[in-house]
Amino acid sequence: MVSRKATSARIKPATTMPEAKPSAQKLRAPRADKERAINTIYSGCVHVGVSYVSATRKPPPTMPDLQEGFRAIEEAPHYAINMQTRVIRIGTGRPVKPDANRVVQLAVDGKVIKRRVTALRARTFPAELLEAVTLEGEEWRTPALFPDYRVSNLSRVYAVKKAIILAPGINSAGIPGVCLPDPAGLADSFPWVSVRNLVARAFS
Repeated sequence: MVSRKATSARIKPATTMPEAKPSAQKLRAPRADKERAINTIYSGCVHVGVSYVSATRKPPPTMPDLQEGFRAIEEAPHYAINMQTRVIRIGTGRPVKPDANRVVQLAVDGKVIKRRVTALRARTFPAELLEAVTLEGEEWRTPALFPDYRVSNLSRVYAVKKAIILAPGINSAGIPGVCLPDPAGLADSFPWVSVRNLVARAFS
């Protein structure tokens, strides 16, 4: 027979482990840890709270200088052209080759436009091209109602957008004249205008 004294000696009550105290490292504020990490990694920066601003920020990129003799195309500012109708891409200098009809394709605002190189040159170098065809003592003026043309005191008519001298035709009365776009804006309408009237209106 087992005595009560022996039984009580064998069975002992279960004991619990003492509760661990939190370390000082765990009690540290998480924001302080974040700031300390940023201070360590970005020690060469100017801090604003927990964010930072680089002290050596690079300036925004600028448009590179154009090659000599080239001028930016107004309707396609990422391209340039020279007097020899050579078109290049600004920044890379890569040439844009025209097709058999002297037409180039230019990317503008996500779209592709097609333009003749002669027309691009005429719009980019209007004063230089007009000067190139000017004779000694010749003076050019803009005729009324025709802002895209010039008429001279030598009775010559110049198309600004095409950079060419228009060849006048002779009507049945023997009066020279040229066909110009209708001032009223009618599409595909080019009425005949006498050169004499153009000169008289421009130089009156």
